[in-house]
Amino acid sequence: MAIIYMQGVSSQRELILGAKEIAFELLSSNSPIVIASHSDFRYEILQEADISYIEPKHDQAKINFLMDILSKHDIRVVHAGAVGHGLIHYQADLKSLGVRLIAGACSEQDFEIADNKSAFTNLMCEHQLDVVPAILIENQSRLEEALSSSPFSTFGANLCIKPVRGIYGLGFWRFKPDAPMNQHILNPNINVINPQAYIQAMKLSNNFKPQLIMPYFKGAETSVDMIVDEGQVIFAIARIKESKYQKISLNCDAIELAKKCAQLLKADGLINIQTINDESGKPWLLEANLRPSGGVCFSKASGINIAKVFFDYFYMGLTKEAILTKYTPLFKEVLIKVDSCAIPLLDNNSTNTIYHETL
Repeated sequence: MAIIYMQGVSSQRELILGAKEIAFELLSSNSPIVIASHSDFRYEILQEADISYIEPKHDQAKINFLMDILSKHDIRVVHAGAVGHGLIHYQADLKSLGVRLIAGACSEQDFEIADNKSAFTNLMCEHQLDVVPAILIENQSRLEEALSSSPFSTFGANLCIKPVRGIYGLGFWRFKPDAPMNQHILNPNINVINPQAYIQAMKLSNNFKPQLIMPYFKGAETSVDMIVDEGQVIFAIARIKESKYQKISLNCDAIELAKKCAQLLKADGLINIQTINDESGKPWLLEANLRPSGGVCFSKASGINIAKVFFDYFYMGLTKEAILTKYTPLFKEVLIKVDSCAIPLLDNNSTNTIYHETL
């Protein structure tokens, strides 16, 4: 039997390595086959799997590709990666074949709520969960009006803005009225911009996309990685980002808030919820990513590899209680610094040559 990790937004390699670790520990002829697929020749990812495929580029073709190889490898679990939104329509068909689809959510509506940060904010407010308040900005005049009216004065004078849709933090800016007009050019990495410079840039672009204006909280941001089964949280671990460092924790207020959010969204799989603290240290929801985060591997420093937790639960079939019994004692609270690393690639003469196919 096999599991396939399809092309993801991030951390596909780490998920594969976690699965391979457990497969190696089993030391059995019945060890699971770990399959990877990607639409580009990402050798650092594909070389880690037992079998690897080059996916088609387009979503519908990816779905056809998956259906074609399911029976060939007796695939029992599909981590849908970036195509989860499209595969959700085939959930019942896959279930009838004995295949567990892990797409990130249980319905198209849940995906839409998470993708649309305005809808996400509104839903959390409706259910009285602490979420960073936001004003929807749909045009230039509304932008200028909001910036001149000092909204969210109870939270302080600082404001920030981000797109209604987007990932990787692209388009996020913190407004600073006394910043130089060219601050965003001199040092774009700090994401600070003079509000008048932002207004002028939007006027000149003639391509205004919906944005959210929010109060800017200066507290620590927390990234909560969770294993969730149709809204039931199985395991959660947090990375509290403090300056250049991250503290790994199993017990903090952000985790409890993130659990409520995941339950409400009926999340499904290895997902990520982000929160940020206000000046008093209280966490507020920022957004939900119904996919693995880019930093999902960092918790390994605490003794817990959540990629292995994912595999143990969804493929090996361990219960929630068994997961907690196995992994909780391994944990040690630790402070880490994230740095870059080099990944060695196998050469063409290696005995570990990976089998590739293109359909």
